[in-house]
Amino acid sequence: MADAGAIIGRAFARGGVDVWGVCDFDPALLTVRTRAIARIPTGARSIVAAAFPYYVGAFAHRTLSRYAMLPDYHNVVSALLAEVCAALRSAFPTERFEPFVDISPLDEVEVGVRAGLGVRGYHTQLINPRYGSYLFLGEIVTTLRLPPSTPGPEGIACLGCKACVRACPGGALDGQGRLDVSRCLSHLTQKKRLSAEEEDAVRRGRLVWGCDVCADVCPYNRQAAYSPVSAFYRNILAVLTNNNLESAGRAWNWRGPEVLQRNLRLCGEHGDQMKCQ
Repeated sequence: MADAGAIIGRAFARGGVDVWGVCDFDPALLTVRTRAIARIPTGARSIVAAAFPYYVGAFAHRTLSRYAMLPDYHNVVSALLAEVCAALRSAFPTERFEPFVDISPLDEVEVGVRAGLGVRGYHTQLINPRYGSYLFLGEIVTTLRLPPSTPGPEGIACLGCKACVRACPGGALDGQGRLDVSRCLSHLTQKKRLSAEEEDAVRRGRLVWGCDVCADVCPYNRQAAYSPVSAFYRNILAVLTNNNLESAGRAWNWRGPEVLQRNLRLCGEHGDQMKCQ
């Protein structure tokens, strides 16, 4: 029989991905309400989980969240997962392999913990010892039985410093590992309509789209390794203006230009640079 682990490792390596693992499929992991749940294979037995690091540099004057500076991660991660699935289907034609990224019915952080990719931080994100929490997560749910990885990399645990809780500009983190999305500044920058109070919060924020504060203050992110995924370095856009807000292939395209124009207005655009006041 083909060595599934070797096939997976080689396929991920071709895309620069060096953090992946396996956990048993558990219906209790299906915690997110999404129609994508219909794609979970009947008789699913294993989940292949992978982390796609996205730190590409400091960019001190950026006006976008780190993830939004890059080409749309949905496209990049989906393409890499599709390559892994294709390799597995070729070797195991009677089994099913279904990829998921972002719009997933799975508790992706818990899957990552169980698959040995990292630990859950108080900012609710997965922390990896090499790449910190600057990670996109993706999964492949399969009917193929795969040996599970050892949960939790050695030598790493959330430090419990709660720097993320204290720094959150919206007070969205409760200190118990839970996030109140309605108070999250990243969420507010994506809403179509804002109250006067929410507009003030966006105005006080320093990014036109998203928020990185809880991640940036995490001790594990102070020396996070650069992303090994070459696709994330293509056409980086760090500063958003009214002239480039409709750039193709970006994570914000789904929302349309009106929300971004509002955020630029709230933060104040000055020529080619934008700085929140």
